[in-house]
Amino acid sequence: ALPIYQMQLDQMIRRFEQEVHAKKKFFDTELENLERQQKQQIERMEQEHGIHRKEEAKRLRAEQERDYTRFQEQQKLKKKEIKLLVEKLPRAQRKDGMRVKMEEYSQTKIKEEQAFLTSQKEHMALTMNAITAQNRKEICDKERECLDKKQ
Repeated sequence: ALPIYQMQLDQMIRRFEQEVHAKKKFFDTELENLERQQKQQIERMEQEHGIHRKEEAKRLRAEQERDYTRFQEQQKLKKKEIKLLVEKLPRAQRKDGMRVKMEEYSQTKIKEEQAFLTSQKEHMALTMNAITAQNRKEICDKERECLDKKQ
């Protein structure tokens, strides 16, 4: 038979082990809940970012379409101005003058339009890349904040 103090000691050790086990289980559950919550927050952020990127791309495209329409209107005005200038030439020079000026106009128009469209594409790409980079930074900051909370 064990002395009474040994039985009490064994009982205290068992109780202590049960408490440690209960606390460990509690903290494990808390950590799992925190991780699940944080994962959901990040997924929500990613969804919101996706929506924002789509809306911003749509807004930018609409803006660029308006700008392109204005650009085309300016090109039409240039063409009219050229025709008016050619009409001021003496009658004998008009036919050749018109042909030469229209060829020059066509060449210039093609170059200007390509430059305009290239500029629009670059602006779209830069804007979308900036938004994506900002979104990544926000996600990284949130993940860092989550890691700090776990510690």
